[in-house]
Amino acid sequence: MMSAMSEKILVPILGDQLSMDISSLKEQNPEDCILLMMEVEDETTYVRHHKAKIAYILSAMRHHAKALAERGWSVDYVKLTDPDNSGSFSGEIARALERHPIDRIRITEAGEWRVMAMIENWEDQFAIPVSVCPDRRFIATHQDFTNWAEGKSSCGWSISTAKCGERPASFSIGTTNRKAENGIMTASIASQPRATCRFPNRSASGQMT
Repeated sequence: MMSAMSEKILVPILGDQLSMDISSLKEQNPEDCILLMMEVEDETTYVRHHKAKIAYILSAMRHHAKALAERGWSVDYVKLTDPDNSGSFSGEIARALERHPIDRIRITEAGEWRVMAMIENWEDQFAIPVSVCPDRRFIATHQDFTNWAEGKSSCGWSISTAKCGERPASFSIGTTNRKAENGIMTASIASQPRATCRFPNRSASGQMT
C-alpha cells in the first residue's frame, strides 16, 4: 500500500534571516521543502546602500545557502546576475512556482513593513496557502509588542523595564549576559570585556566630539 504523498513547501529565506534555526524551518522535513533564496535588485536600490554592505550581504547569503545544502536542504538560489532575475521578491516567487510543484509557502515574517505587505499579498496573488511564522530571534515578537503597546499613548521603551510578552528569553552580547524573566529584561556583566568601545562624547550643543 502506497503512503500518501507529502505536500511540497516553498520556504523563502530572506537576506536578514540567515539563521539555521529560523522559525520557518522548525519541525520541517528537508525532503518536503524547497528553500528559495533571492538576490533581487529591488532590495539593493530601494534606498541608497554602500556597495560594500551589498557585497557583504550577498556573500553571507551565498555562504548560508551552501551551509543549508550541506545539512540536506534543497536550496533554489537566484543570483543577482541571473539573466531571468525579475528583480523583486514577488517576481521570484512567481518564477519558483513555475519551476517547482509547490502546495504552499511558509516564511518567517519580514522585519520591514514594506516586505511584510508584499508577503501578505502572496496568497491572493498566487492562489496558494501562505503560512507566516513569527520571528523568534528577538526579545519580543511583533504581536508581543502590539499587545504591550495597546492602550498606551506613548511607546517609549526601556530594555530594562519593558514588559513585552511573557516568553522567557536569554542572549549575550560580547561578555554582557542578559536574561528576560516574566517579561522583565535584566542585565549583568559576566566579566570585563577584552576590548572597550569608545563612544563619541556629546557637547552641550549636542554635537559629537
